[in-house]
Amino acid sequence: MLGFLIKIVVIGCLHCVGAVLLYRGRVVNQLSILQSDLLVIFLPALIALIAYGTAFWSSGFLQEKTVLRLAMMLGFSLLATCLSSWLFMLVAFNRYGT
Repeated sequence: MLGFLIKIVVIGCLHCVGAVLLYRGRVVNQLSILQSDLLVIFLPALIALIAYGTAFWSSGFLQEKTVLRLAMMLGFSLLATCLSSWLFMLVAFNRYGT
């Protein structure tokens, strides 16, 4: 269980740091490739969603009930991605503006 929580915290931190750096490149450096919301906001969120799902699936919770395990994995992954996206936006928007 402790290993699972460490994975979740590491994924959340990496998502936030990566997304803040992409947003900083967009706002401060005015990089033309980063002017797309798809690349700056949604791509890091998609990668985090996949990472959270992989971490939950490999944790071994609810192995005997596959449908329940899949539903829990999707729900947990979406919730964790929303929380880490909210944290990224909180930091980035307050630091660099919108």
